[in-house]
Amino acid sequence: MQVERANPYFDYSSGYGYASAFASGLAIGGQSVRATPTPDLPSLRTTETNLRDALDSILSFDPVFDRLRSSARVENGSTTNITTASTSSASLGLDPSSTASVIESNEEINTEVAASSYSPTSPSFDVWSTSTPTLSGTYTQLGSDTWTVRVTQGGTLGTDDTQLTIYDENDSQIDVIDIAGRTQPGTTIDLGSGIDLELSAGDLVEGEEFTFDVSFLTSPAPKTPSFEVSSTSQGSIGGTYTGTTDETLTFAITSDGTIGSDDVTVELRDSEGSVIDTQTILGSSPADTEFSFSNGLTLSFSDGDLYAGNQLQVDVVAEAPLAVDPDVAFDEDPTFETGLSVTAGSFDIDGITIDVHADDTLNDVLDRITSSLADVTATFDSDTETISIERDTAGASGAIVLDNDSSGFLAATKLASAVTDEGTDPEADRTIDEVSSLSGISNGTFSINGTSFDIDTSTDSLTSILNAIEAADLDVTVTLASSHDSISIRSSNRDDGFTLDDGTSGFFTALGIDTGSFDPEISKGNSTSFRGVESSARRMDEIAETLQSIVSKELGSAFENLLGDDSTAPRETLRKALVNVVRDHVDAGISSDATRFEAYGISFDFEEGSDEVIDIDPRAFARAAADDPHALVEFLLAEGGSNGVGFGLGPALDQALDEIAATIRDAISETRERLVDAWV
Repeated sequence: MQVERANPYFDYSSGYGYASAFASGLAIGGQSVRATPTPDLPSLRTTETNLRDALDSILSFDPVFDRLRSSARVENGSTTNITTASTSSASLGLDPSSTASVIESNEEINTEVAASSYSPTSPSFDVWSTSTPTLSGTYTQLGSDTWTVRVTQGGTLGTDDTQLTIYDENDSQIDVIDIAGRTQPGTTIDLGSGIDLELSAGDLVEGEEFTFDVSFLTSPAPKTPSFEVSSTSQGSIGGTYTGTTDETLTFAITSDGTIGSDDVTVELRDSEGSVIDTQTILGSSPADTEFSFSNGLTLSFSDGDLYAGNQLQVDVVAEAPLAVDPDVAFDEDPTFETGLSVTAGSFDIDGITIDVHADDTLNDVLDRITSSLADVTATFDSDTETISIERDTAGASGAIVLDNDSSGFLAATKLASAVTDEGTDPEADRTIDEVSSLSGISNGTFSINGTSFDIDTSTDSLTSILNAIEAADLDVTVTLASSHDSISIRSSNRDDGFTLDDGTSGFFTALGIDTGSFDPEISKGNSTSFRGVESSARRMDEIAETLQSIVSKELGSAFENLLGDDSTAPRETLRKALVNVVRDHVDAGISSDATRFEAYGISFDFEEGSDEVIDIDPRAFARAAADDPHALVEFLLAEGGSNGVGFGLGPALDQALDEIAATIRDAISETRERLVDAWV
């Protein structure tokens, strides 16, 4: 970094300050101008002083950096290095997962089914039409006859389209009369042959009919006939409804007849009017004979007459399973099975008492279980209608014990006889006898560095054995990967080896670890070393003091006031430079306000108000120098592009300080111009 000290306009060492320098006047624009001090002059003087001090601090970085550079050197030549500590490892196929103990209702809380039903069991035929017919006119045909007017399409007069069909005494059709819905009650309807009909307001029911007599040149009689009365036979419903939907069914009589004498046809229709089934009530069948329909219902008739168009209706409810309602209080019947109920009392879960109140709901009690000290979570599954109580802590913790029930809760919820599905530990934590992949390990001994260990496969787990090895303090580190798919044994001291012996247990062989002696891996080649770790650490301390001196000037406000932008303030410039170093050399995540290089014992903090912008941990720095001196040299001194990495710490700081110095020079120039303006 090359920074030249800016020549000040005024030399304080000569004893002349701003006041004395301007007292004699300045030549501005060819004229001598007498300057007068202004109120902001002292702050401008202070600003320039701070800027000059900061520039001096930056100038002091070069020699400090040179001393750090001289602390590290690369020696080319044949050297012997320990590249890897003694290590033995193997792959494992252990299952790292664990499960929690859980106990569930052994069946649905309510297994009962609500039977299908129907009502009424003895329905009545529909009421006849409410519209009253009135006849008029004179019959113009020779002879006499008896006419029947039958409703072949029902509806409300003045609203619905209806239809009448006329039959003679031989039941031969004479005519069909369509009555439009817009036809108002009382409108004269021509039946033909000189006979007219008026219908009062009301309903016409399909299948109903009335009759009257006619003769040549006479009026019809009676003039005001009545619709025939309803069927005199009484229907009865029986059987068991096997349908799957709830609806209103209709039994429609489609032909006239007398029970016990005539065949009568009956149609079974659904709510939409579609025919489900048809049965013929045989004239040879006595009264009260049951006739079965396809949906399981039966129909029988008492003695009497049936008329076409008469209907019986019945509401049916399909068979449905009963289910407990978890939000209905126990004393309001949440629909437990017959004979089971819950009253005020309590029960225990693993010795923890759970109170039950008569006005509790099922969910209330489950919430109380979950919030208790029993270390379990209780839930209700509405789909399966079962309760599940699961331990919050996974692992082989034994059965969940439910007992001492004085409320009836456990019986009503089918938990009284439930069996716990006990949780399991990771395979590494199970006894060796329980893990098939460890079946090669036998009761016996093994040794590390001559120290013997006993194994009992019925009580020892892989984890307990590894813990015993660590506790023996044998200068080896045994590591089981978090995924439990590998295990390694490594010498705690870089320069030492170790020995492994299966003994009588076959322990190492069963794990896939070779036995015998293991030594550090040795390699020859070029070496990179520090001339002195302690002196390098001292150089880093000097760099820390230099950076602290620079950022302590708090020049951000000065840059903003003088240059209109504080983005190049020393703290931010240095922070950005260090973030780039970390990205290049450490590949670690960096927060927006702090940069850390813990791997090398160096940490930076550029937050406003921080006491130290840099901190050196001598021990960590020394470890980094010993473990991988080449990487540390790259980190500290690498020029851009060296070995595929970016700038090292020193060059990055040097470049950043160059930018700061240039900004400070601009700020000093601006300060001088403002000082001149202030005196003019």
